[in-house]
Amino acid sequence: MSVNDEAELSWLRSETAPIAAAVRAGTPFWGICLGVQLLASSLGARVWAGAEPEVGVLPVELTDDALADPVFTGLPRSLPALQWHGDTFDLPDGAVRLAGSDAYPNQAFRYRNAYGLQFHLEVSTAMALEW
Repeated sequence: MSVNDEAELSWLRSETAPIAAAVRAGTPFWGICLGVQLLASSLGARVWAGAEPEVGVLPVELTDDALADPVFTGLPRSLPALQWHGDTFDLPDGAVRLAGSDAYPNQAFRYRNAYGLQFHLEVSTAMALEW
């Protein structure tokens, strides 16, 4: 699913305005995969199809900003993460890039109290096997 699937998934149209309003008001937000696309799009950034899908447990490289960020502090600079996407995004104005991979340089960002991750840190082994 992509934030650009609005023609087939009309409910996506109603998601970006409330996200943008909440984030700009300082409400914490955590978006993973489609969530990072919704966050980026809600803040005016372009979401687009990447050159090829990125699927599997692949390395993600944290930036210096991530290593100093309270959410990412203590993680190694390179970490294995489940990837399952074909879209990518530009960083919204004012966002801080936190992670990237060789295929997709924008893998995570922070905008005020909002975080978006393209990769899946929340997936346990059992969940991955089920997927």
